[in-house]
Amino acid sequence: MLESHGVRHVFGVPGKGLMGLLHALEGRRGRVDFVLSKHEQGGSYMADGYARARGGLGVCLAISGGAALNLMGGVASAYADSMPLLAITGNVPTSQCGRKAMMEFSGIHRFPDPARLFEPITRMSRMLRSAREVPEALERAIETAMSGRRGPVHLNIPPDVQMDEVGLDRAPAPASFDRRPVPDPARLAEAASLLAGARQPVILAGWGAVLSGARPELLALGEALGAPLVTTLKGKAAVPAGHPLWLGHVAMGGLPRAVRVMTSPEVDLVLAVGTTLGEYTNFAWDPTFAPRARFIQVDLDPAEISTLYPVALALVGDARACLTEILRRLSPDEGRARGRRAALEALVRGVPLHENPEAMLSAGRPLRPAAVVHRLAALLPDGTQLALDAGNNTMFTVHYYPLKPGDGFYHAAGSAVMGWAVPGAIGVKLARPQAPVVCVSGDGGFLMNGMELETAASQGAAVLWVILTNRVLGTVRTYQQLFRKGDFLASSLGDIDLARVAAGLGVKGVRVEALDDLDRAVARFLEDPRPTLLDVRVDPDEIPPGIMSRMKH
Repeated sequence: MLESHGVRHVFGVPGKGLMGLLHALEGRRGRVDFVLSKHEQGGSYMADGYARARGGLGVCLAISGGAALNLMGGVASAYADSMPLLAITGNVPTSQCGRKAMMEFSGIHRFPDPARLFEPITRMSRMLRSAREVPEALERAIETAMSGRRGPVHLNIPPDVQMDEVGLDRAPAPASFDRRPVPDPARLAEAASLLAGARQPVILAGWGAVLSGARPELLALGEALGAPLVTTLKGKAAVPAGHPLWLGHVAMGGLPRAVRVMTSPEVDLVLAVGTTLGEYTNFAWDPTFAPRARFIQVDLDPAEISTLYPVALALVGDARACLTEILRRLSPDEGRARGRRAALEALVRGVPLHENPEAMLSAGRPLRPAAVVHRLAALLPDGTQLALDAGNNTMFTVHYYPLKPGDGFYHAAGSAVMGWAVPGAIGVKLARPQAPVVCVSGDGGFLMNGMELETAASQGAAVLWVILTNRVLGTVRTYQQLFRKGDFLASSLGDIDLARVAAGLGVKGVRVEALDDLDRAVARFLEDPRPTLLDVRVDPDEIPPGIMSRMKH
């Protein structure tokens, strides 16, 4: 069934409780390949990255006990960002449940119940006790993961159940999950009327717009209205940089033009498409965010409507489908549209694109992170798939790296977990083997899952890891700089030679101390793609742009 749903890679760490599944995968080598991660968490992050990059199901495996607990980090990340992930855990044989077996997962005595353990971070979690349950449970799990607001599911399958016959000659044909619900036509007509009649509307696109593939409709609607196009951090790929109506993303690491518009009292209507309007977007609940605007909120999940801001109109449905229907009903006033475009051109002339633009052009040592990210963006081609970790590197990268039209952007912002991108990028590469895949991380994040470089080496996954090495936990240190008078308790890391660590794991490692070094290293990677780590030495005291919206609460 996994093969019929386009799954070509399964990630994780096997053990005795998974030997039945492993045996089944042995017979499908070349069609469904098992990727042995160095840690279950790394495997779950790879599966998450794989799901994001292919727009379909990711699969990860672990045995019971502590291994299953290790898997939960990636499952929780997928849940936070609505990623379809199937997590399968092993167990002891059903005959041993309740007999205090080693690594028992039963819910009896002091052993955890596997279904309940994963329940809070999945859309479905179930323990299967007979092979007869498997076909229906697997089909239902995949449908649940892939339908509506997508998300992870979990099945616990004991080894005797794995080895038993299920009673089917072949797997059922895969169902289609590309269902795009739309609201009542009257609500869509009302939305079109509100947008056409607004004085200064703004379109704010989030992660849901990316997942829906709504870029063409966002651009068409913005052009029809002459309305600014702003994104959230997670929704950065919804609108390509350089479009005449694009202002960038708002709030954490946000661009000044986007910030100016979203805090303007002149804005009277915000069309929020596929965004929860949470802390990443609203400047940490700052009252200056859209202070006088009414909201039209478009979201697939009715539970997200009006959770933080009262809305003038709720459209519960798929982002792309809703925008398509609004465009069909829209009768824009061309005179108003011209006025909005003129106002936007004046804003662009008067407000710089970046904070500290001089930092992007600095060639001093130690390197400034802004200069590294700016140069990296210039060196990489359109179509690059960018996986971004959590920390100060996030804000430097989202601020100074403009996405080209064909670029992909992957960031586990829902759980904001350090260490995700290092293995996550491997999953992206296996899903998109023809595209250049680049991971940007700090050394703190790298040290959490850096052993997965060996996984990339063994798979031949040509990822370029750009590690902004500052020898500190950057966000912690920045907080201490700003608010603790330089008391740097528990924020310093050792001066680790990451290029040598990479070499020891079978990956090419390059130390970068000047922009010329970066130029040469990236050029070599593009000419001869192979797993490569760049240990880029940057200034630990540099304050990232837009961080105050995160620090003030």
